[in-house]
Amino acid sequence: MQLSNYHAFLLRIWREDGRAPWRAAVENPHTGEKHTFTSPEQFWAYLQAQLDLPETTTQQRAEDDY
Repeated sequence: MQLSNYHAFLLRIWREDGRAPWRAAVENPHTGEKHTFTSPEQFWAYLQAQLDLPETTTQQRAEDDY
C-alpha cells in the first residue's frame, strides 16, 4: 500500500433506531471508492490500515483516554 501524508474521506455514521448498533460508511471523494462497516471497530481497523497505524484494541484506546 502506498502511504500518503493526506487522506480525505466522506464519513457517514448511523443506526436504524436507538437500540441498533452503529454502522459506518466511508467514501474516497477522489476515487469514489466506498466501504461500509457494521461496527465502529471495523471502521477503526480500516482507518488504522489506511494510515499504517499499529493495531490497538478498544480497551487499550479507552485506557489511553484517561
